[in-house]
Amino acid sequence: MESLCKKLLVAKQAEAEAKAHRLEIEKEIISVISLPPEGTRNFFPPGYQLTVTTKYRRKLDYTAYLKSNVSETQTFVELKPSINLKWLRLTEKRNPDLVANCVTTYPAKPAIKIVEVKK
Repeated sequence: MESLCKKLLVAKQAEAEAKAHRLEIEKEIISVISLPPEGTRNFFPPGYQLTVTTKYRRKLDYTAYLKSNVSETQTFVELKPSINLKWLRLTEKRNPDLVANCVTTYPAKPAIKIVEVKK
């Protein structure tokens, strides 16, 4: 196990360095091309196709949205159902058939956190 932990730390360090290097190269690329504020542009340097997508992140103030009394024809908000894990677990105990009928459960990738402990 100690050997695997050492290998994992070395791999994580290499991954972090590779990511930092990639981000620097992407920054250089962006500095030499012209991009729209939002959208996709394709570039064709010899032997490559480079696609760059730019976009804005948007956050909704739902309270302000509700107060504005937007009509159905002007609505731009889509409410998506999501699972409240605390309520799901309570319901699983009380009514497991209900949950089994409408929730598909499958394992996620395990998360591994490692911290090197100094001896």
